[in-house]
Amino acid sequence: MRKTNGSLLEILLLMSVLLMSVVLLCLTVNFVVGEYGELKDMYARDTVLAYEAGIKHGIEQAVDSSPDVEALTTLFARYRHADAPNFARWVVYYSAKYRVPQIVLAGMVMQESSGRSDARSSCGAVGLTQIRWKYWSETLINAGVCETETDLLVPETAIEAGAYILRTLLDRYGDIDKALRHYSGNARGYTDKVIGRVTG
Repeated sequence: MRKTNGSLLEILLLMSVLLMSVVLLCLTVNFVVGEYGELKDMYARDTVLAYEAGIKHGIEQAVDSSPDVEALTTLFARYRHADAPNFARWVVYYSAKYRVPQIVLAGMVMQESSGRSDARSSCGAVGLTQIRWKYWSETLINAGVCETETDLLVPETAIEAGAYILRTLLDRYGDIDKALRHYSGNARGYTDKVIGRVTG
């Protein structure tokens, strides 16, 4: 009888230990998940703060030393009308400023105008990033990016305007394909074409 009671006590003790282990595991998982969520929020916050600090303390210097400038200069050099070193530098700078994918902004410049800053289309799109002033004038003027359609013929302004519009569309749609579809006026396969300009 004592042996039976001893065995029963051991089983109950083991079950208690297992139950406590499960409870501790659940608490640990909840803690880790909570901490991870907080860490993500902190990372997002710190990224914004670091960017703002960079603007105040000379982000241009960081751009000048970026290896991406050299890589993009090589890509833009394929286009005889492109001012490759400056185009590369402006793409790196404005993709950072407006938090848009660098590869997409560079691809947009190549796809839309093949590096021709004076490019104009039959639908009224202007400049390196082929912006339709009719649709985007108010947005760009309010943002302080440019004041007239003619400003979009200035290469740096066109690249900044393209980056700003892309950021606006990403905030609206939350999806790069939808944003680019809107930007291009629903051109078929536009995302693949833009990315292909850089990777192809």
